[in-house]
Amino acid sequence: MYAGLTKEVLARVFLRHPIMLTFSLDGKLQPVLAALESVLGSRLAVVEAISRAPELLGASLNTLDSNVRFLRELGLSDSEIRASVSRQPQLFYRDLTSAEFQGKLRYFEVVLCRCPRDMFVRYPSYLLSGLHKIDYRVRLLPLMPSLTLGSFMRGGCCLRMLTVDRDAIT
Repeated sequence: MYAGLTKEVLARVFLRHPIMLTFSLDGKLQPVLAALESVLGSRLAVVEAISRAPELLGASLNTLDSNVRFLRELGLSDSEIRASVSRQPQLFYRDLTSAEFQGKLRYFEVVLCRCPRDMFVRYPSYLLSGLHKIDYRVRLLPLMPSLTLGSFMRGGCCLRMLTVDRDAIT
């Protein structure tokens, strides 16, 4: 089928996701594998990604294309896209342009001052977490009266600035 996909990998994929047995080899699987290879750069990288996220085989070509376009619009280079997808292939089969996912990106930008580009380049694993888990951790952070966290926008990204109230320390 695809050089590098061992019988063990295929067995694991099909056992975890039996619906994939109904996919056409020529009509579905080969085009998806080719699209993934164009993003990840090699067959070995595709095999590793599928081993970690078998759902990639069921991804729509439109979703994969849309995700690449979206990541490029955020300013990611092809090598950054490759690295992000390799680190968290579980993210790539989801529609990154959906309202739900866009809401998650807005949360990181507005509440945590992390621009979307940064989230994909530096923190892609955070994007897999539900916001209820992240928001819970943020609300539990201890507040120190002597520290103020200010933020300002620069180049489309929210930058944070920590200031210390010297009078509160003495």
